[in-house]
Amino acid sequence: MKKLFVGFVLTVFVVLNGCKKEVKTETQTISSSDNGGAVSMIKNLFGSGEENNAIKKGEDGKYSFSLNLEKDEVYQVNSFTISDQTVQSNGQKNSGENSQATNIDFTVKEITDAGYKMEVRFKSISLKQKANGKEIGIDTNQKEPEQAELKTPWKMQKSITNVPFMIELSKQGKVTSVTGLEAIYKNVEKEFQKIFKPQELQMVVAQIKQSLNEEMLKKQFETGINKFPTQSVSIGDSWEDESNVNGTGLKQKYTYKLVKIADGIAEISVAGVIKENNEQSDPKSGAKQSLSMNGTTVGKILYDAETGWIKSSSSTENIKGKQSMTAGADAPTQTMEMSSKRVSKINEK
Repeated sequence: MKKLFVGFVLTVFVVLNGCKKEVKTETQTISSSDNGGAVSMIKNLFGSGEENNAIKKGEDGKYSFSLNLEKDEVYQVNSFTISDQTVQSNGQKNSGENSQATNIDFTVKEITDAGYKMEVRFKSISLKQKANGKEIGIDTNQKEPEQAELKTPWKMQKSITNVPFMIELSKQGKVTSVTGLEAIYKNVEKEFQKIFKPQELQMVVAQIKQSLNEEMLKKQFETGINKFPTQSVSIGDSWEDESNVNGTGLKQKYTYKLVKIADGIAEISVAGVIKENNEQSDPKSGAKQSLSMNGTTVGKILYDAETGWIKSSSSTENIKGKQSMTAGADAPTQTMEMSSKRVSKINEK
């Protein structure tokens, strides 16, 4: 069965971003040359509007957070990720580059006391790979590629786009529900039922369900859509998020810091550390295996203070790793070294 590109969903929501249409108030049209008199008068009469913002400053000087979205508003996500990876093993060195661009629409369908019901659609997906001087890629905004090996991946991504599903968010940006994914599964099945045999088709559908399901989407939304803590914070305060990846020895620790809030934008800095040290051995055979990995992440996220939705973000991740394997007590040790760099951007060119 042809290999399919379906793992893209796992990276789409690492850092989510949305943008809304700008709304200018009367206080924003007053010139600073008015010495604040007219501005103060309007604020006294109509209010500054800040009390309705998502990010509010309390009497203690600390900032609290909750989403403040508008019904029927479309929030777009334009994400781009490019990764360079180099692997050296047995004297041979191989390198490659992968890039991915994904555009997603989020539409607020209903506002409830608990939060928001939003319709989600993947609008377009573009994937590219470079290796050994060659480049291949697919783009759902373009026609089906002529290369036979790219037809199936293109159809897979195309069958995912423009099929709506629903998510529900709490006012604090936590995902409480994901529904409607069955429509995507059925669309994939419909697209490939004339191409694959029944057993192969089951594998295709199972593959997409593994990459695109409620549990995975919840996890990705909650690690990307909102990094404000539940407690109020002051400018300069920091908080941490630490986790193990899928129960492995890989540990991720991120430190977030509220840098500033100015001109209706809140800036948060991101600093991450990734570590893994894993050793296994078999006393009977003498086989050994070890893996070490270290990485860092630096970046920043900008939030719209009025809506609480992420305005833009950028981050750079660098990882180096080494793996060694010995088949037995008298067997030679084989080593493999890896280094990678990933740059992720949201609504940035």
